[in-house]
Amino acid sequence: MNTARYISQGSQKTASARSACDRAKNTVAPIACGTLVGVSAQIVTGTTQRIDTALVHVSSLEAYRPTTLKKGRQSCRLMGLPTDDRIPMAVWCPLILPEDQDKMGISEEDLVSINHAYTDWLASMRGRSFADAGAGVLLDRFRMLMINIGVSCSQSRELAETVQSLLSEHLRTRTLKLVTTLPDSSEAMKIIKRTLERFFQALRFTRDIDPLDEMLKAASGVTLSAGSGAAQDGSIAVDSLRECAVVLRRLYERFISPDPWGEY
Repeated sequence: MNTARYISQGSQKTASARSACDRAKNTVAPIACGTLVGVSAQIVTGTTQRIDTALVHVSSLEAYRPTTLKKGRQSCRLMGLPTDDRIPMAVWCPLILPEDQDKMGISEEDLVSINHAYTDWLASMRGRSFADAGAGVLLDRFRMLMINIGVSCSQSRELAETVQSLLSEHLRTRTLKLVTTLPDSSEAMKIIKRTLERFFQALRFTRDIDPLDEMLKAASGVTLSAGSGAAQDGSIAVDSLRECAVVLRRLYERFISPDPWGEY
């Protein structure tokens, strides 16, 4: 009797096991698929939410687009750039203004070379103090930039000379503009300002000069308003050279910034 009962219980367990296997065959796949579908739905739902959030941000930006464009046009106008929605430069080179690029018809490859020369110069200037730098030191730093441009445009001497001449002209214009901001409350300062104007009008930033000698030449042509003759005194040249360093420091500080031709 016991043997027959054990056999009967064993058969029932075997049947239960077979039934469980059969159910597993029919349910494992659907359960797995359902899990995957659920996970996919969560992923899609999360992605959709992120897309909706991004669209909200874009809509917010679009709402401010007129104001942004207005401010951008004002900045471009101050910098002398075109005031439309796009700046027509395939390669952004802060050293060459867009209108100058159009005049020269400079290629993208040349712009890249000039930009590399400018960034290399900026890297070489990094860490160099200019707070107490004299006029000669600052003029040498600008001349180093001109040399870098000449090397970058070595395959076209005409292009190198054109770019150097253009930059020299812009630098000269900026220095003359800065000279006008100097105070002229005294007669001595009026003489110094006139001396600086003559000095910068004749200055070429590509040349290696002795600033004191050139300042003496500029001072020799300045006449005193009181009619005391030409200002040939060396003290005028020395005082003018000191103010010249102030002007060049302001120019240099702007030139090592991200916007070299910005307002001073």
